[in-house]
Amino acid sequence: MGLRQTRTYIDFPDEQWKQTSTNPTIFEALHDDVSLEILDEGGKIHKVTFKKGAQVKFMRVVGRYRLSWDSTLASEES
Repeated sequence: MGLRQTRTYIDFPDEQWKQTSTNPTIFEALHDDVSLEILDEGGKIHKVTFKKGAQVKFMRVVGRYRLSWDSTLASEES
């Protein structure tokens, strides 16, 4: 399972992502090679590329955002 935490809000563009749940908030990739750039709490940028159907769970946790996903449907560059 992939997991990153950030203090920066992440935008999920409608043409690339579909929100499938509101509680918890879950977004699903609509195409292959959809990517997110996540700035972690240490200031390092992580580019995560998702396959079609991959789901990202997006939770607000006391002053930060937690993102988690199935790592078999994603690849990460740091």
